[in-house]
Amino acid sequence: MAILWVTVVIAVMDWETMLVSDWLVGAWAVLAVLSIKYQVSSIYGLLVGIGVIGGIRVLTKKRGMGEGDIGIAAVMGWWLGWPRVAPALWTAFVAGAAYGLWLLAFGKKKMKSKMAFGPWLILGAWIGYVWGDKIIKYVFHT
Repeated sequence: MAILWVTVVIAVMDWETMLVSDWLVGAWAVLAVLSIKYQVSSIYGLLVGIGVIGGIRVLTKKRGMGEGDIGIAAVMGWWLGWPRVAPALWTAFVAGAAYGLWLLAFGKKKMKSKMAFGPWLILGAWIGYVWGDKIIKYVFHT
């Protein structure tokens, strides 16, 4: 329940202000560490989360993702581990893109407008947590 509360607050804060609290992400990190046994998959998940979001930030010269998004992706990756971080990231990108297209279609934003991505990462994290294993099994027939 504590992780749910912290992640909802992170998502709402980013949605409203486009700022991510390092303190809240840190609290989520502590809760994630306490809630799971250390596993190598956690390290892989952390590296994938940082690599994907941090890679986009580097490739877009700091315009594509904010620093807070990297923190969220890192904790999400640790919490979910590999491979559950994969459907979580996929969900975040698809949901964020769909919302962005909706905003463009109805004239709420322009192509160069900024948009909070943290809420979509949090949504993806919860999809990965609840259904990640089932999604992986269904998609890859493992």
